[in-house]
Amino acid sequence: MSAVWISGSVATGDFVPRVSDIDLLAVVDGDLTTARRKLRRLHRSWDRRLVAGPLRGTWLGCVYVSADALPGFDAGPVPLASAEANSVRHLTWTHRKLICRRLSLMMLAELPAHGRAVVGPAPSTVFAAPSVDDVRRAALAELTGFWAWAVSRPWWWLRADHIDLATTSAARLHAALDRGELLTKSAALNAASDDVVPAQLREFCVRRRTQLHRRHEAAARHARIGRATVLRLVAKAQAQSTV
Repeated sequence: MSAVWISGSVATGDFVPRVSDIDLLAVVDGDLTTARRKLRRLHRSWDRRLVAGPLRGTWLGCVYVSADALPGFDAGPVPLASAEANSVRHLTWTHRKLICRRLSLMMLAELPAHGRAVVGPAPSTVFAAPSVDDVRRAALAELTGFWAWAVSRPWWWLRADHIDLATTSAARLHAALDRGELLTKSAALNAASDDVVPAQLREFCVRRRTQLHRRHEAAARHARIGRATVLRLVAKAQAQSTV
């Protein structure tokens, strides 16, 4: 293991126990394909500990990236546009499953500013700070990729944690797409107008973060409003990507 980096809410200071996830990126030497079974057992063990402890409801996710896929790991910080890590699929543990998927460009954009090293060099020594255009391209990729997939599946929007993720992502991706800004979840929610994040969605997220003793279910109206909100952003991104 050459490096382990913390990203997401834990790194930005937005972490809320039982609401936020723990996002890691591990830089490894060589191919882990033959180690899938061991990785699956290891992560299942960690998940059982989370479920049994005070962080019940928090998901642990980790992307495993070969050092060979990060040109800046040995050569020094490189621009986001030069990073090759997003062009191939990487082993990823997410929501109790081991899958292969591309690394999020938004994650790569955030690492230089917010990423923290648990093991190995700091992310800022591997990736240069992203430009405004880098941030916009990352937002476009996120919206035309994962979120285009999500809005085409109405049943995905029936879970409270999915509505929460969609709401905070809409606020952040709007700022990234329009202004090339990388904002934390809380800063993006505070800055977003009601036409970007409707008041009902904002209030739902606030309740989940401040009333941790209660179980907050996503109502049908939250699913409908959340999906429509992200759908507008996806359509905007798709229009821009074809220009």
